[in-house]
Amino acid sequence: MAGFSRRQIEERVDVIREHHDGEDFAAAVERFSNELDEGELAELREILLERMREHARRNPAFDDRLAQGGFFKRTYRRLDRKLHD
Repeated sequence: MAGFSRRQIEERVDVIREHHDGEDFAAAVERFSNELDEGELAELREILLERMREHARRNPAFDDRLAQGGFFKRTYRRLDRKLHD
């Protein structure tokens, strides 16, 4: 990884989460992803998936929102496009 350790990426996601919600969160994560190399993008994706799973365990209603195309789903699609471009 070029510039960010996994811990630094986790910390940045925490800061983004503190300041943004919903679509704004997804947009902020996308902006941050522009600073990352391929390996770091993979770490970011894994971190977001882990956070999503943790949140889903605490909040059963989350599954319904995710199935309806919530901001996490849109964020993952954006990251997947970047990884596969």
